[in-house]
Amino acid sequence: MEKMEFDFPELTLEELECVADACKTRARDDQRDVRLTTTFARNCAELVTAVGTNDGEESDEARRRAIAARSVFGATYVGLALRVARTSEDEGREILSRFSADEEAELESQEQMVSSNGTNGAKDETPTVVDYASDGNEDWEPLETERTWYASQNIAQTDESITTKLRALMQELHPSRVGATISNNKGLSSEWERSKIGNALIDLFETFCASTDQERRALRLCPLRVLRERWAVVSSGEIGIDAGLTRVFAALKFGEEVSNGNEDLLIALELLGYLCLRIGADTMGVSAFSFDVDESSATARAKLWSQVNRAIPVVAKILEQAARSMKTNRDDPSWQEIVGLSALVLTFYATNVSATTANNVGQRIVSSGCLRALVNIFANVYDSSFAEAVRRSLLLLTIACEDVYQFVSRVTSLRDILADSAFAEDATLAGHGALWNFALRENDSESQVASVIQRFADELENDTAVIALRDILLLTHACERAARFGRRRLLVKGGEVMEALKRANSNIIDIITSFARVRDEHLRITRPSDVDDDENVKKNAENPKAPDVEKRREAIVEVSKILKTLLSSSDGAVVRKSD
Repeated sequence: MEKMEFDFPELTLEELECVADACKTRARDDQRDVRLTTTFARNCAELVTAVGTNDGEESDEARRRAIAARSVFGATYVGLALRVARTSEDEGREILSRFSADEEAELESQEQMVSSNGTNGAKDETPTVVDYASDGNEDWEPLETERTWYASQNIAQTDESITTKLRALMQELHPSRVGATISNNKGLSSEWERSKIGNALIDLFETFCASTDQERRALRLCPLRVLRERWAVVSSGEIGIDAGLTRVFAALKFGEEVSNGNEDLLIALELLGYLCLRIGADTMGVSAFSFDVDESSATARAKLWSQVNRAIPVVAKILEQAARSMKTNRDDPSWQEIVGLSALVLTFYATNVSATTANNVGQRIVSSGCLRALVNIFANVYDSSFAEAVRRSLLLLTIACEDVYQFVSRVTSLRDILADSAFAEDATLAGHGALWNFALRENDSESQVASVIQRFADELENDTAVIALRDILLLTHACERAARFGRRRLLVKGGEVMEALKRANSNIIDIITSFARVRDEHLRITRPSDVDDDENVKKNAENPKAPDVEKRREAIVEVSKILKTLLSSSDGAVVRKSD
């Protein structure tokens, strides 16, 4: 432990494991004379950052070192923080008497404020949901999409109160530092379960929620952020999605007060919406990842679906309240945000139901009042830029649930809206318009969908057409999946839609081939002949237009992957290989 009190400590594996054991011990309530120093805390963070997010593929020593570093960090930044949060002011002050917070807080700027609504349940400035395993920089993090309470109050870390010091600790509490984002860190014998870090995090969250101090209560998002990422990767465990969300909703008193200004309500709904997107994105038409559902994914969806099922009465109240707010204050972004989140939850609810309970889901969506409120909102915002989540939701609900179809098909005003120019074949919402023909069981629905797909597939030199094609393909995949609950098919072998997809796939392959040809020719001209042939060198070949070309190529390749998945939905479909 002594080395940890000095800057840049060099610890052997055995020493680090001893420190981990000592940290676990001193986090217990029965330990006395515990003092956390600033240097020790900083070293904990630096150690766990140095080992990275080891996933078990390295040497045994590297794996043990990573586990020990995460254990030291967790025991200090979660275990000891929990002890301080629970104990008396005097004891907490003693424990943190030698720990100092940074002088300046990380206050978010106004430009960093974004809402969680619109396309993918997010506004234009919010990154698209992508495969989290890709470790990119575009992760959608709704618990951080609003300015923190501290930023809104313009409160910086300028005092030495216990809450200020706890805040400094919580700012360093990132999911990867406690192993939350490691997918194989699961099972009774796993590091996560043995360390009881999930239990400590949920206890810390509940403790902050119960605080009467506004500043301390604002810290509840920090442990919740870690739990959120854990449940998105691993749904099982002692504090998995089932037990975890139940305790989170109880601590936030989810559903007890439904109003636009209820911060806890928004936190709970954002958490639920985020998990729906992470676990069921492909079923909702917003992402291409997780098309192949394995047993663990199916289990995660079933567990989350149970929580969503229990939340439907609250979602109904939220939508009804939002519909009233829409009429009185249309420009208020708060109701727009909460509507987008509710739409995401409803979409997951309808598209991840088991075949045996599909009818019950439709009946519940109608009887709860969710559908009436959603139709009302759709009728008022159908062509708004922030309403993509609402558009997707009503479309997929109508396809997946017979009771929803029976209700929607009788709403004359809705049919009039769908005849609006916004849904015409040459309009922005052409994909939605074509798929609504399928949802309402029109005779020419298949040819309408095929026509729109073909239109965008023939205009792939236009970047806008590439994005439009990607979006309609994702939505088509979700519609096909939803239709199977009613024993209908959109993708039929030999059908018009499948033929349009094959033609689009052929066009895409030709474009990808041309990309490779142009790149190879440019590389041949610009590099010396004695340089070894390497694919990475090819990809990074200098070209004045390389960034734009590569960005477009990535979009084309993404469309190609979606097309392969759609074509494989039809038995006997042959997909040509492309890179």
